This record gives sequence, C-alpha cells and structure tokens, in this order.
Amino acid sequence: MKKTGTIIMTAGLIILAAVFCFAIKNIKEANDAGKNAERIYTKLVDVMADEVNGTKPTKPSNDATTSEQDENSAGSVYDGVSVSDSYVSVMDTAYIEGFSYLGIIEIPSLGLSLPVGENFSYDQLDYSPCRYCGSYYTDDLVICGHNFTSHFGPLNYLEPGSSVVLITTGGERINYTVLERETVWPQQMERMTDPGDNLWDMTLFTCNNGGESRCAVRCARVRNS
Repeated sequence: MKKTGTIIMTAGLIILAAVFCFAIKNIKEANDAGKNAERIYTKLVDVMADEVNGTKPTKPSNDATTSEQDENSAGSVYDGVSVSDSYVSVMDTAYIEGFSYLGIIEIPSLGLSLPVGENFSYDQLDYSPCRYCGSYYTDDLVICGHNFTSHFGPLNYLEPGSSVVLITTGGERINYTVLERETVWPQQMERMTDPGDNLWDMTLFTCNNGGESRCAVRCARVRNS
C-alpha cells in the first residue's frame, strides 16, 4: 500500500509540474505577443504618417518581398478551411519586420489598438491579428487573432453598439459598429465568411477559452449620410 501511495503521489507531482510548465509557457507567449504587437504598432504608425506626408521610406532590404509574402501565405489553412483569396494585391500595405500590414484596428471600449496583418499565417498571428479573408473595399473583411489579452482575447466582452475603427495604411478611417457576438464551432468555420444577408461588413474572431469554439464579433460599416 505504501508503495502504491508513493507512485500515486509521484504521478500527481509530475502532473502538477506539467500543468505549471504549460501555464508558464502560455504566460510567456502572451507577454511576447503583447510586446510584438506594441513594437509593430509603433513602427506602423510611423510608416503611416510618412505615407500621409508623402515621405514613405523605401522598404528595407531585410524585409520580405511581395512574392515571398504571397508564397508564405498562399494556401494557408485555419481549422481545415483554406483562407487564401484574391484580395492580396488590392489593399495598401506596409512591410515591417518581414510581414505586410494593411492597417490598424482600434476598439476604444476595450482599450485595444493593434496592427492588422495583410495575410493570414500562424507565424504572423504571434505578432498581430491577421486578415482571414475579404477586404474593406468589398465589405466582407474577416480578421482573426489569438485570444491573448493583448490581442483579441477581450472580444468576449465587446457589446453590441460598440465602436470599432479600421485605419488603413493610406490613412483612411473606416468606422464600424458592433451588431452581435456569435459562437462558432470548428465544424462551422465556413460561417465566418457568411455575409449574414449583407448585414455584416466585417467580422473579428478569436478562440474562446479552451479553444473549443470561436467568438465572432459581427460589425456593420457606419455610412456617412
């Protein structure tokens, strides 16, 4: 009995150690993601200011080329759904640290201001939310992000009527209002691109805690009267 108790205790300690290590890993990843987003945001704001002032610098030689970006993102798959489309070359972009960005998303009620990657890839998600598919030109933009508190984790608290602003790298401000939050299961991922009878002009989504489902925030573009 004593030997059995020792084995059980040892197994319990191993499990606790594994859980602790996993938690530390998640905390480190979240901290790194927050720092990455903050750094990219600062650089992107500078690049966008240069764009508006007509002094946009040439792309550094150590940044990825357009063809490299397209190759890296071509055929990307999220939850078994291909997310490549034909909008890559349409929107204005800025290249920073090897990735391309289409602008900044601001959610005032959550205190979030984040860069938005032009193309979906798991590598870029460690730096910022990314365009999953669609375009702000055609009002079918879908943006995904990790559920880190510094990224899209707070989407679970975003209420209908909240304001969301997308600022393009060309300086255009596009205003949206939140219509609803929706839970989407992995087997329903095609629904992320569903226009909702043309009610949704933009969707933001992230994993819910545990990763078993997705929190989708549906937004409508605010039209100038």
